[in-house]
Amino acid sequence: MPTELLRKAVDIQLEACQGMDTPFYAGLFACAHAAADDDGLPFWSVMAPWQGGNPIAAALPLRLLGAIHDLILAGRAPDLAAHYPSEDHSGNAEAAWPILNATIEREREFVAGRLDDGLQTNEVRRCAVLLPGFFEIHRRSGGMPMHLGELGASSGLNLCWDRYRYELGSTTWGDDDAPLTLATKWSGAPAEPEPLRVLSRRGCDIAPIDLSVEANRRRLMSFVWPEQPERMKLLARAIDVARREPIDLVKQSAGDFVDAFLSQNTSGAVRVLYHSVMWVYVPRQERERITRTIRAAGAEATADAPIAWLRMEHAERDRAALWLDFWPGAGEEPERLAHCHYHALEVEWFGA
Repeated sequence: MPTELLRKAVDIQLEACQGMDTPFYAGLFACAHAAADDDGLPFWSVMAPWQGGNPIAAALPLRLLGAIHDLILAGRAPDLAAHYPSEDHSGNAEAAWPILNATIEREREFVAGRLDDGLQTNEVRRCAVLLPGFFEIHRRSGGMPMHLGELGASSGLNLCWDRYRYELGSTTWGDDDAPLTLATKWSGAPAEPEPLRVLSRRGCDIAPIDLSVEANRRRLMSFVWPEQPERMKLLARAIDVARREPIDLVKQSAGDFVDAFLSQNTSGAVRVLYHSVMWVYVPRQERERITRTIRAAGAEATADAPIAWLRMEHAERDRAALWLDFWPGAGEEPERLAHCHYHALEVEWFGA
């Protein structure tokens, strides 16, 4: 019988998928829930030996389904693909369930190896939430250019945010001929565009993804739920954009990256640290270290060399929020600029 933590990890994903209108994955997790007493079932048995920590925090069931999706994208599971969602049909979870287990058994070595890969969705539409935050930083800095540092940058797609075009309700920003347009349902005060300028951009990840490798591109795509073809298309276009120009990514912990980034003296520009839906994956002690480091640097910031900390992270069960600290002048608590959908399908803007 699966451990209580593993069963709970599946049930949490079942509830999340139901709440985010992803019925196919919800159906697969419902099948797993119904078969939770069968510890010999490949779905459960392949996860049982995993020693990577807490399966809930690691979203282990989503890692498993990512591995399966990778096999489908690679053409290694055509019988299963016939029951998966596509542009032509919505998929059939109950019909897929026994074939999925047979696929896990046949590809056990590959699937078990993929369980050690952290979840990296690199959801590019989140840039539509971050962008108005960059507008706010530009206003508060008096129009200064930016040095960008992204934590948990994965393959760096969200480091390229200024190469995309945006439709934030009635507000548009970016070049009309940009290869990718990101649109979101907007409520609240209209976003007020600013002429943003990026001087440098760098990101860190404990396992950065090299997009020049086809298997890595497919792995990144595999973490997108197959019943969301629009997300798949956006990701594919963003990958094309990122491959056109080199992205400065380093394999480094977030804490060490923050130390190095904030040690640079950048008079006449604002240093911006930002991240989106990565904080929960950072160990508690490192989160505390990062917070101390940023706040200590913020206390020393000047009007000529300001520091901003922008992040889109968990707020409540079914929504995230956008927070901002800007120094000099930040208070004890960060400002909540917006509420938003986790995939940035909707933004409720509060502003400053």
